[in-house]
Amino acid sequence: GTVDAFKEYAKAYPKGKYIDDINKRIEDYDMWSFASSANTISAYNQYLRNSKHKSFKEKADAAIKELQAQEEWNRVKNSTNISDIERYMSAYPNSSCISDAKKRRHELTAVSLYNSGNFRAALNEFNEAGGRYSLQYVNRDLYDKCKEYYDYSQLSSYSKENELESFLKT
Repeated sequence: GTVDAFKEYAKAYPKGKYIDDINKRIEDYDMWSFASSANTISAYNQYLRNSKHKSFKEKADAAIKELQAQEEWNRVKNSTNISDIERYMSAYPNSSCISDAKKRRHELTAVSLYNSGNFRAALNEFNEAGGRYSLQYVNRDLYDKCKEYYDYSQLSSYSKENELESFLKT
């Protein structure tokens, strides 16, 4: 069932009973090789249109779906609307971009929590998004404010002098 086996058969039996089928399978493999090398939606669609055997139909369909998911992610990844991200996650749950989408949802949730004054929950969401350096630049200041709030809330009148100095330095 491999292309090498098909080529061996074609060499050994150029007028064999199955030579037409074998040649079509080799042609199918060559079309698939071209499509997968190009790695574009149009190349995969061309394979699906022109292939007689469609030996790689499932792979072509999956590749098309992944490329569509990547294109859609590029359109919505900077959205400030959580529902855009959630729609993406619902439409493409198996995408290679799904972990980025989850992080973005956490980041946007954190911004919403920050805006409502819930700094501790916002900090948790920012951390779920990957922490300060995983956030969009515009949200790093919000992270810093949440972190400061959290660190300050951990201090008490019983805090040691070095803990207070460390907070002030930070």
